[in-house]
Amino acid sequence: SILRDEIGRAGAITFARFMEVALYHPDVGYYRTPARRPGRAGDFITAPEVHPFFGITIARQIAEMWERLDRPDPFVVREYGPGVGGLAYDIIAGISMQAPELREVLRYRLRDVNRHRIAEAMSAMIEVGLDDIVSVEDPARDERIEPVTGVALANEVADALPAHQLIWNGDTLEERWVVWNLAADWFDWENRPLSPAVQVTDPMGWLEGQDVDVSVWPLGSRIAWSPALDDWVREIGQGLTRGYGLVIDYGYPARELYRDHRLEGTIRAYAGHTVSDDPFQRVAEQDLTVHVDFTRIIDAAAREGMAATPVVMQGDFLTQAGLGHLLVQLQQEPDIDMAEYYRAQSAVLRLIEPAGLGRFRVVGLIKNVPEEPPLMGFAPVDLPDALRI
Repeated sequence: SILRDEIGRAGAITFARFMEVALYHPDVGYYRTPARRPGRAGDFITAPEVHPFFGITIARQIAEMWERLDRPDPFVVREYGPGVGGLAYDIIAGISMQAPELREVLRYRLRDVNRHRIAEAMSAMIEVGLDDIVSVEDPARDERIEPVTGVALANEVADALPAHQLIWNGDTLEERWVVWNLAADWFDWENRPLSPAVQVTDPMGWLEGQDVDVSVWPLGSRIAWSPALDDWVREIGQGLTRGYGLVIDYGYPARELYRDHRLEGTIRAYAGHTVSDDPFQRVAEQDLTVHVDFTRIIDAAAREGMAATPVVMQGDFLTQAGLGHLLVQLQQEPDIDMAEYYRAQSAVLRLIEPAGLGRFRVVGLIKNVPEEPPLMGFAPVDLPDALRI
């Protein structure tokens, strides 16, 4: 009713506004209500839930970042969208095992709009005695993000940022607005001119600058366009005096994203471990995502004075950061439980599988730190090593 009333007043709303309300409205949004639990018990499975090795491997990369920054004290990890804190727990555990000196100066901040999940996360942290280093940041309450030295971490956050929907009419890009279809008594699409929020970003000019030839697109090609992504990257930059960003998500660089079957649109709706491309089903009861444009992340980062690593596959990143070594260490334990080992082996394969979670992309953002030598997770892949787990 909130969305219908807003459409009734305005005549139409952008899909970015539809996503914003459906996902983030303080009373009914998918990510704001206590009943919603994204993950194994919710609507999709994320990498941290596959095995703790995911977070422990990220901890190895974070420890190297701390060394590159000359071991600052304190050292802050700011995690965006941490949910109930599972990844945070695994990262802290990994740091405690592999870099105890970093553990002594670590400050871990959970930044999320969902106060219910954050409260649950902090309750769990208190229970395991980590409340001395873990704290909460509420974006709705904090007017200005505090600049820190450390790492901004975001695993599967960017894909849920509100995005506009654009469509190629054979001559230019129009916008797909959300309207109310009186005959069907439900939401529907209507093509209209670009909204001001999109116009100011000049999507045609930007795409041409990335050597994306829009003129060859089939009529009716659809893409997601997210000014909110630029704003979010800007916040990451403003939140770092020195340090790194680490963004993990499903998406592609621009020249891969805006081509072939992806021009049919990349909206995905997840509910009950099923996926569809219809965002108008189960409004506010399903997760909505769009594929992330990693080139735009890099472009927005540059405007904030940040350099970027190459965009790599998650499988390559985890392999280069030492995921396989963790499996070897487990295998060499004298009292190894073989059932546990085989579970870990299966999880490792799942995390790096090129047709599954391994095809997620990872990019590092770098602020006021030398870019060379490459961070280990972004080092050039030696194929034989990459295949060895």
